[in-house]
Amino acid sequence: MQDAQLATNDAAPVDKYMVRVEDVHKSLVRNHVLRGLSFNIPRGETTVIMGPSGCGKSVLLKHIIGLMRPDSGHVWVDGQDVPTLKRKALSELRQRMGVLFQGAALFDSLTVEENVAFMLRQHRRMAQSEISDAVAEALALVHLPDTQALKPAELSGGMRKRVGLARAIVMRPSLILYDEPTTGLDPITARGINIMIKDLHEQLGITSVVVTHDVDSALFVGSLIALTEGGEIVLEGTPDEVRESDVPLAQQFFRPEALET
Repeated sequence: MQDAQLATNDAAPVDKYMVRVEDVHKSLVRNHVLRGLSFNIPRGETTVIMGPSGCGKSVLLKHIIGLMRPDSGHVWVDGQDVPTLKRKALSELRQRMGVLFQGAALFDSLTVEENVAFMLRQHRRMAQSEISDAVAEALALVHLPDTQALKPAELSGGMRKRVGLARAIVMRPSLILYDEPTTGLDPITARGINIMIKDLHEQLGITSVVVTHDVDSALFVGSLIALTEGGEIVLEGTPDEVRESDVPLAQQFFRPEALET
């Protein structure tokens, strides 16, 4: 599954991968969630992670962000062994990541501009005019111009997702993580989010990781798909390869009719 032997110390692997996950184990209470999970996320690609509920997809994302540490194993992001990083180094690495949370995770008491500018104000020394310009540019990229003064309560579900996406890209990250980006949206709005994910990937040249249950979304945005089950990656490949696979989980997602014959 991996095409190069990884170092087992803290030295940064130098290769074509933005993210490397090697033999990661993680238990939560009595549940062994990740069981030696290993896989690679190539730079510049959109990798979709799919699997049954409770299989550890969100736990894996939290390891990449550094919100969780593995019980054993390694998680490298952009050449850095995330679990070993001190607070300052981890903060600096996170500034090169953008995250679109499942519920958008906007601050209800802040305006759209204040939400999108939040990370800029935390981590950049910029004049207010520069912040406003950066926010306006990010909102234009997600097709929400002139919405800076609105509050989250005034936005539709799809608009909230797009504001969350604008916040994720405003610092021009090299890696964006999407946690169930189309959950709770109607089919038309969901398709619009999928188109936006694909357009931003192409316009900004970023590496994207998308966790989703949405088969249509996975096939539309993904250049690679990884299926996880039982705390392990059971299949990786292009959308066509995964869709035509005889692996039972792939059939359940992409060809359920094959299981009925």
